[in-house]
Amino acid sequence: MKTAIYLFLLILFGCTPTSVSPGMTFLQSLNQYRQGVAQLEDKPERWPDRQAMGESLKTQYAYTIGPSAEFAQLVGSGP
Repeated sequence: MKTAIYLFLLILFGCTPTSVSPGMTFLQSLNQYRQGVAQLEDKPERWPDRQAMGESLKTQYAYTIGPSAEFAQLVGSGP
């Protein structure tokens, strides 16, 4: 019986949500983008894939940090 209670408490407290920083989430996306671009930099035929990765990064930024005209201008799209 004691083991069942301890197991229940372990599951209950082990599965509680933790706070995640939006900045760290975006940093992870940025690192993945850099790795992807590094893999594709010598392959001009894969340019559409690089563009798609850039669009994905912009979308991730908008969802995690918020819309920003400065960021959009930095990555090449209009405000």
